[in-house]
Amino acid sequence: MLATSVADPRTWPATLDRLSRMAGSEGAILLPMGVAPGDVPFSPGLADLARVFFEEGWCLRDLRARGAPLTRLGQVVSDENVATEDEIARSDYYNDFVRANGFGWFCAVGFRAGASWWGLSFQRTMGQGRFEEADKRAVGALRAQMTQAATLSELVGRRALAGTLDGLALIGKAVFALDFRGVVVARNEAADALLGRDLLVRGRRLQPADERARVQLDEAIAGAARRPLDLGTGAPILLRDASGLPALALRLASVPPSLAQPFLGARLLCLATPVDAPRASTSAGGLADAFGLTPAEARLCTLLGHHRDLRETASRAGISYETARNHLKRVYAKTGTGRQADLLELMTRLTDV
Repeated sequence: MLATSVADPRTWPATLDRLSRMAGSEGAILLPMGVAPGDVPFSPGLADLARVFFEEGWCLRDLRARGAPLTRLGQVVSDENVATEDEIARSDYYNDFVRANGFGWFCAVGFRAGASWWGLSFQRTMGQGRFEEADKRAVGALRAQMTQAATLSELVGRRALAGTLDGLALIGKAVFALDFRGVVVARNEAADALLGRDLLVRGRRLQPADERARVQLDEAIAGAARRPLDLGTGAPILLRDASGLPALALRLASVPPSLAQPFLGARLLCLATPVDAPRASTSAGGLADAFGLTPAEARLCTLLGHHRDLRETASRAGISYETARNHLKRVYAKTGTGRQADLLELMTRLTDV
């Protein structure tokens, strides 16, 4: 169950749903400790609660966050560990958020994801009742499994992200991977080459020297935490040099779902292009250079981008359907994608900037 989500981060909601059922709860959510939450996985049963939690700012006044230090000490925490009965009865958090949305009780276990601490929090309705000691022991038994899965997930995600960024660098694409706060998680060599007077990484954040561009970038990053971004939408952010002339154009896009590992934290790709730079080729040759594809594999990708259907693509390429399938499997392995939709999305990112 956890191994599936390590390999494919899109399955975390389903995995959390199964875990929540095992814990006799309505749903479960993964939350990082010590930072403002962003785009985190939760089970379908918590969709409405999670929306209100983030959109109405309850994440910034979470009374249950008191339990975070206890989870670092190996303790499984529940409501009685974070508030007295009197506090719960008088608390806006419990009355106006938790109970107003049909829930009542929680239980959380902490675990490591590389160097970071996270919490797995289970939520029960009032009717499901409090988490008893036996329930807490069962939740606590998940700590080692979650630590192993999260650490491996972070490692797999980092390697997949590095491979994608390196491939983009080979065709001249300068890319910074950012988390939901704008912290630079990774960048490629082409991005390093653009750092200087006009664009810096300071305090681990991408910082244009142009004040107007800096404000626009911060606003775009904040907006992206609330909704996905596509490269083809919106105007680029123009960075002007000391003389006032446009020097760089920045575009933000949400990372492809196949790279959105929650424990790695990469949520956005920021593509930086010198204003006077020629557009890089995204022909079959360009794709081959970017990801080490054979000419046949790259041509298949190019045709697939036009026709979408693999059988039609195979026919136009003059090869059998089985040969096309074998080519496509090798392309998936080389590009770090796992489905045709992910591959086409990656190709779109190559052509839109």
